[in-house]
Amino acid sequence: MEGLAYALIGIIAFWILINKLHDVYKEKFEKLHIEVNGVFLMWKFKLLPNKLFNFIRKHYRAFRMLFNIGIVLSTIVFLYAMKIYLDNLSGIFGKLISGSRISEGVGTPIVPIIPGVTIAFSELPYLLLALAIAVTFHESFHAIAAISENIKVESWGLALILFLPAAFIEPSEREFKKAKLASRVRVYSAGPSANVILALLTLAFIAFSIPALYNVTGGLEVVKVVEGSPAYRGGVEEGSLIVMVNGVPLSKDVSLVQMIFMPTILYKGLFDVTRQYEGLEANITLTLMRSVNGKIEMYNVTVHKLANESKLGVYIIPRIILQGKTAIAEYVKIPLLKSAIWMFIVNIGFALINVTPLIITDGGKMFEELITRLFGEKGKKASLTIQSILIIILIINILASMM
Repeated sequence: MEGLAYALIGIIAFWILINKLHDVYKEKFEKLHIEVNGVFLMWKFKLLPNKLFNFIRKHYRAFRMLFNIGIVLSTIVFLYAMKIYLDNLSGIFGKLISGSRISEGVGTPIVPIIPGVTIAFSELPYLLLALAIAVTFHESFHAIAAISENIKVESWGLALILFLPAAFIEPSEREFKKAKLASRVRVYSAGPSANVILALLTLAFIAFSIPALYNVTGGLEVVKVVEGSPAYRGGVEEGSLIVMVNGVPLSKDVSLVQMIFMPTILYKGLFDVTRQYEGLEANITLTLMRSVNGKIEMYNVTVHKLANESKLGVYIIPRIILQGKTAIAEYVKIPLLKSAIWMFIVNIGFALINVTPLIITDGGKMFEELITRLFGEKGKKASLTIQSILIIILIINILASMM
């Protein structure tokens, strides 16, 4: 809470100072094309760097090919997003009919990122960094696509809304409307495809770079041992990490990406063994890991389970242990891993929402362009109706995920 208080004081002090400076040096701010209004700051740039502009125009065919691939990527992400929404909707109504808890029907939770509510404030620096990169790449790809289609970019820039970073481009509205439909679609799909590419690059980084820098162990942390249970009698200690069951690693045939983004997969090895011996008396060997004076120790514990005992008697949560292969790797492991995780979450989430036809999104604009071309004014009205329905579906998904 102390860190939160300092953060809030810092944010308030920053906006009071920047507004005061804007009032005193208004002309200088205007010359620099910096606008300040309450908790909104925007820095506009009128021209793109000449070398970048010339490079894009010179290689416009290659960029158009890239953005054609972007259309395909955006379409795949759109179909995947629709599958998530509809699968969740089906599960939600199924649970409503059966009278079960609604959130149990949500296969893929859709939870808005709210600092202090849905994420801890300690995660905020990693979230903001990922968000700044995601938005900058998103808007940059829009700009590059517009230039490659010979659409003038009148201005571009950066913005700050309270503490959220943003970026934007402003193509010439007249030239954009005059451009071919295929050109406009390429520009619309460029942003979401940029986020998909960043998400995939992040997954590749996690899959290949993390194992190169760290020894990775996946296991189940023992949060609590039930008194009198088989685990209690066997001497399983709270705080230890179960890494193997009967000599088989819990992370066997499990990739690092799966351990990070689907950690419950680590339960499988332990649950399979307990099911195997259900109704039977058996000895189960658990290989445990614990830290003693900063050093990692591995040891075995034999748990004797009686025939009438169905559970081992431990409360467990999945956990990943990274041991740096170098001193530097060990020092940066937490920020490195958290930054990578948030980069993936933010970019894939940004892409999924942006391709969904929701009136103000790239997907919404693209959908309206296409359906209007096919059906004229009637198509435009149908587009608005369909997008309104999708907004309702998205809200239902969000509410059900949080219930």
